[in-house]
Amino acid sequence: MTLADIIHPTRLKMLDLLGGGSQALADIAQNLELSKPEISRHLAKLRELNLVEKRDKIHHLTGLGEVILNLTSPIEFIINNYDYFMNHKVDLPFSFIRDIDSLMNSELLSGTGYFISKIEEIREKTANEAKMMVDQPFPGSDTQIEKGLLIVPTYAKSENLNLELLHKTCNYFEIRTLPIINLSLGIIDRKYGFLLFPERITGKIDYNYAFYVTDDMGLDFLSRLWDYFWEKAEYRIGSSVGI
Repeated sequence: MTLADIIHPTRLKMLDLLGGGSQALADIAQNLELSKPEISRHLAKLRELNLVEKRDKIHHLTGLGEVILNLTSPIEFIINNYDYFMNHKVDLPFSFIRDIDSLMNSELLSGTGYFISKIEEIREKTANEAKMMVDQPFPGSDTQIEKGLLIVPTYAKSENLNLELLHKTCNYFEIRTLPIINLSLGIIDRKYGFLLFPERITGKIDYNYAFYVTDDMGLDFLSRLWDYFWEKAEYRIGSSVGI
């Protein structure tokens, strides 16, 4: 068995389909909108690899197939976003790369202006808590936030953080720093999230594209990623208005 045998896009889709329940050949062909001969050819290869078995004309995942499906889900997500990952670096701990398909239900926003307007739109609706990790600190909006948590570069100057605005917009805020920030993420009220990676050539975070996350699985992934960096970051400053 080679990786090339498995990561064929059609075979990945077939494994994913069968992961949701056993299927007859005709049902697989209909779901994937492919001809029966083409489906038969790929099923034969999957049976040869012992990933799929056929019983009473119904195709099922084998135990090995279920294991491989769990391992290849991140690959399928990357293939589905091929152009993006061709041009962006994903510098994450292995455990997060392994689970990157948690973002499969996210939307890839295009355009810096659209991305920023999306953040402002959300914060105007609800913003009890906002968590942001950015490599280039920028002033927030004038939307009132109960609690703001920021991770910024160690070299960020206080004036760039606009502490006066933070005092006005957050009843409580805390800032922590990291020497290097190689991605940007945000979580607002644990209902909305953003994740941005750097360009492959420049190494700078690309604010032209952002994964916009609103589903539980994706938000759980972002929350775990946030906690990972928050625990590594050093406390810099905190404030509580009225105390």
